[in-house]
Amino acid sequence: MAAAQQKAIAGKLKQLQALPANKMCADCGDKGHRVVRFASVKLGVFLCNQCYAAHRQLGAHITRGKVIGMDNFTVQDVDVLERAGNARINAQYEATLTPGAKPPPTPCNGCSGCGDCRQRLAYITDKYERKKWYSDAPPPPAPAPK
Repeated sequence: MAAAQQKAIAGKLKQLQALPANKMCADCGDKGHRVVRFASVKLGVFLCNQCYAAHRQLGAHITRGKVIGMDNFTVQDVDVLERAGNARINAQYEATLTPGAKPPPTPCNGCSGCGDCRQRLAYITDKYERKKWYSDAPPPPAPAPK
């Protein structure tokens, strides 16, 4: 991929990451550019480290993660993130989720073995694999990047 194209992709990714809903983890709500450094290019959501670790355990048939600033993103990856985004995906995958049922951010860094990580994996499995709170109703339109 040409350097100019990769630079354009990185700029678009930065714009998408700056949208209010994408500034926080799609799964636990943790906030900040130092926290939300990962993306599922299959689902189209931005993630924190702990939730990214859980996504990696689900398998590529459900989610495929990349590290922002380390991995190369393709035009197709960014298109998925632009069409989806945290707000749209959560509106669909958490449509019937009871308020307050989302696991909160924790100090764990995604070890995958502690109680927090096991709880997070169960929640993310219910959300994306089992579609426990999913609705077929069309999600709201994706917000336009600034």
